[in-house]
Amino acid sequence: MCGFFGYISNKPLNASLKKKFLNVDTFLSQRGPDISNFITGNNFFYKHWRLKIQDLKNRSNQPFTNSKANLLYNGEIYNFKNLKKSKKINTKYNTSGDTEVLFKYLNEFGIEKTIKNIEGMFSFMYQEKKTNKVFLVRDRFGQKPLYYYKDDSKFIFSSEIKPIIYFIKNIIKIDKDLLKEYLYHNVYFGSKNTFFKKIKQVLPGNYLIFENFNINEKSYYNFKNLSKNKKKFKIKEFSKNIKQTVDKHLIADKDICLSLSSGVDSKSLVALISQSKFRKNLKKSYSFSFQNFKSEDLEANKFSSILGIRNQKILITKKDIINNFKKLIQINEGPIGGIANIAMLLLCKKVKLDGYNVLLAGYGMDEALYGYNSLNFFKYPNKDNLKMPDVKNFNSLHSKFLGDYKSFEADKKKYQMLFNDKIPRTVHMCDRFSMINSVELRLPYLDHKFIESVSNYYYEDYFFKKSFISKKPLRIFLNSLKIKNMQNWIFKKNHNPTPQNIWLKEQPIKSWAFKHINSNKIYKNLDFLDKKKVLIAWNDFQKDKKNKINGYFFWQLLNIYYLIDLDIFSFNQIKKNKFFNEK
Repeated sequence: MCGFFGYISNKPLNASLKKKFLNVDTFLSQRGPDISNFITGNNFFYKHWRLKIQDLKNRSNQPFTNSKANLLYNGEIYNFKNLKKSKKINTKYNTSGDTEVLFKYLNEFGIEKTIKNIEGMFSFMYQEKKTNKVFLVRDRFGQKPLYYYKDDSKFIFSSEIKPIIYFIKNIIKIDKDLLKEYLYHNVYFGSKNTFFKKIKQVLPGNYLIFENFNINEKSYYNFKNLSKNKKKFKIKEFSKNIKQTVDKHLIADKDICLSLSSGVDSKSLVALISQSKFRKNLKKSYSFSFQNFKSEDLEANKFSSILGIRNQKILITKKDIINNFKKLIQINEGPIGGIANIAMLLLCKKVKLDGYNVLLAGYGMDEALYGYNSLNFFKYPNKDNLKMPDVKNFNSLHSKFLGDYKSFEADKKKYQMLFNDKIPRTVHMCDRFSMINSVELRLPYLDHKFIESVSNYYYEDYFFKKSFISKKPLRIFLNSLKIKNMQNWIFKKNHNPTPQNIWLKEQPIKSWAFKHINSNKIYKNLDFLDKKKVLIAWNDFQKDKKNKINGYFFWQLLNIYYLIDLDIFSFNQIKKNKFFNEK
């Protein structure tokens, strides 16, 4: 897991640019604190920062370069050992890591065939020296980020946005239309555009070709890869696939930890790891709780004891939210989804301080197995998103059609969550709050082979008939394991609420939040916001003692307060953020 940066000019690099390249360390060194290297030429500069996870020796340092190509790579290719064994390439390998395997496959087969063969989370730059083509490639669900900017004289790409801002700070502006989309529809991180005008992201499942200062972007993976003929759930097949994805995410040359909660997805990882041949790689688990709020400590401790490891609790206070809000906006380069993300930032910090660099988490299962209420049209048939006629008097043919229609609508929403909505937001924030702490966060349930294998059961196979509890395949499988003290997996979804709504009404967060929401800074920059109406809504929210009014709108305003201030992403401001300076 790493970070990289590249700059290509249409003219020779001058002394001023070369001096600025030295400062990029400030933005990206936390992504790869172990070692950094660069290669440069008449008109280009490529740099890589490495966090050593596979093959801890210097022989796997990047950039990788030979007479054919240059490579900058960030991520993990989980099937690299199988690719080595396959003998598809008649070559001798000089390292025991995945970077060399990726590089030699690209040398031999090119982009398209290599992408089809690799499994993992990744973003990389591959430059063919013969054609001078530059390829920017991103994994199927966008777990690893990749951004770029192009004008008539330069092409810049980076694992994060801040280094690009540093080189074009005189022309950069906040995209107010995207801020409006975020405020009105809570949409962010899912499109090609970022909150910074002219800076784009390579979309998940896409690769970009840069040639002669022209860009062509192609999609190699999208919802069509999941949209296949329906099949019945079979526990044997499900068991094989879920065990495989967890096993390959446990392979590393460093010790591994687990992010643990009371939810079924997190606890399912415990069950699977307890029976994995790689279970000895797992050394510790971490969970967080909020001060004077419902705690998951007992559940977390119970499940960590099954693995024979200690669970470390991270206690989050109101002051933690205030002290780290601006810092996480700088790190995240966009809105913070909620206070749970600040909690995960501090959890990953503790993981780092304890000397670990790899963390597993259960994100992705809700999207794969229809775990959200908005995807459950059996339990919630009257939702606005399913407008169907009264079916009481329908005959059996119409009943069959209703079942098909539910599946059709649920599939559409699920694909949107995976490719445009929830998962793009989730993986963006996962990358930022982990990598700023030099921690590689692995998500076994977002493995594309696992997602493909479980995405096309008949819709009714995802739910229990009487209770309509979701994620039926996972629960049936877990019950079949018959693990001591883990025998009943058919329970209602635990929504794991946070005190965000409550804390916005309590001191010191209440005064801190009001100071921001009352600031003219927001309203003079965004004319679609009416300060008078916002303050009326704030007062109504504060008077709501039964907690019926959702305060998320005010959380969004707090995010916007900082996002409209471009200066917080500047070189000098980033240097003041302790997360960028801690080693």
